[in-house]
Amino acid sequence: KLHAPIVRFWRECEDAFKLALGGRTTQVACFEFTPSEDGRDVAVLLPSGRPIVYNGARLGSDGGLVFEGPHGPEHTYGGKIVENIIQALCRDLMAKCLIRAEAAGLPVVMHVHDEIVCLVSASAGQSAFALLKQIMSTPPEWAAGFPLGAAGFVGKRYRK
Repeated sequence: KLHAPIVRFWRECEDAFKLALGGRTTQVACFEFTPSEDGRDVAVLLPSGRPIVYNGARLGSDGGLVFEGPHGPEHTYGGKIVENIIQALCRDLMAKCLIRAEAAGLPVVMHVHDEIVCLVSASAGQSAFALLKQIMSTPPEWAAGFPLGAAGFVGKRYRK
C-alpha cells in the first residue's frame, strides 16, 4: 500500500508501451510513448525532447514485452521501463548542468554519476562552488518545477 503510486506508474508505463505497439501515442506523466512510422519500434519521448527507442518492440509469445537489445531479444516490463526513463531523464539533467557549468567558466575535469568536478584556483574555490551549486540546483526550462538540490565541497583533490 505504501508504494502503490509507484506500482501504478509502472503499470501505466507498461500499458502505454503496449498501446504504442498497437499504433497509439500515449502520454504518461511527462513521458510520451509513441510508435515509429513503420510500427517496428517504440519511442519514449523525454521532457528534454530526446527519445529512448526500443528497437523491434513486440509482444512475446508469453504476452510480455520484448525488444531487440544489443545482444538479441530482451524482455522488459513496467518497472524496467520506468528505470530506463528515470535514468535517462537524470542523464539529461546532468548533461544540461555540464554544459551550463562550462558556459559559466567552470572548467569541468570529471563527472561521476551525479557529481561534477571542476578545477579552479584555490582563491576561486568558494565562489566557483557556490556557482556550481546554483547551476546544479536550477532545472532547465523543460524540467521547470523538478526538485533539484546540490551539495559538495571545495578541496585540493577529489575524494569520496
